[in-house]
Amino acid sequence: MREHAGAPPDPGASRARRHFPSLAGAPCARLDLDAEFRRWSAQQPGLLAGGGPSPFLDPAVAAGMLSEVHAAAGVAWSFGGYLEDRRHLLSGSYLDATSSWLHLGVDFNVPEGTPVAAGAPGRVVLVDDDGDRDGGWGRRVFLRRTGGDVDRVAVFAHLHAVSCRPGDLLAEDRPFAEVGGPPDNGNWYPHLHVQLMATADFETMLGERFRELDGYGRPEDLPELATRFPDPLTAW
Repeated sequence: MREHAGAPPDPGASRARRHFPSLAGAPCARLDLDAEFRRWSAQQPGLLAGGGPSPFLDPAVAAGMLSEVHAAAGVAWSFGGYLEDRRHLLSGSYLDATSSWLHLGVDFNVPEGTPVAAGAPGRVVLVDDDGDRDGGWGRRVFLRRTGGDVDRVAVFAHLHAVSCRPGDLLAEDRPFAEVGGPPDNGNWYPHLHVQLMATADFETMLGERFRELDGYGRPEDLPELATRFPDPLTAW
């Protein structure tokens, strides 16, 4: 956690809260998930001794770790992860093949079933489910920002109980889905993933290579990735 007693308020927290009206009064903090995993696993004798995939890939283990981290920090939920290098957290996953360790969105670590709001006015352009239960997106909603000076699309992923359809115009505080759980959310621990891209980039991928869209990229491509996928906490 990056908060400590006497620290100035994190402006990202107020932006994060826009997505969860039901958690408005619950304390939260920014989290470096890879760093927390390294600290947590170092306190678990023998956890990594046998090698193999990261234990965080087990949704039950991941949820248990986050519960401990939140309790120790005195918060109910957390957020963060934009351009975070997760090579320790997700070792042994599908990312090994390409070394795509950079996380391209923000994760909101909230309980399964938490209602999700857009956080800004947006029009639904696509609702789908990739059907991948081994590190996939699960149920997704793509929103195109309405108003503002920048034309962007946000993907909200790992969802459940989606209640919107393409063409719907969503107010910033209107819940349109819930945070899903494993295995239907891609078989991750319960959390919301939000990732931004330019509308033109989204439309190109939709027409030509939509299945290539991923939540991770290679560290050596950082400058390009930071431009193509801006920070949802500041650019949405």
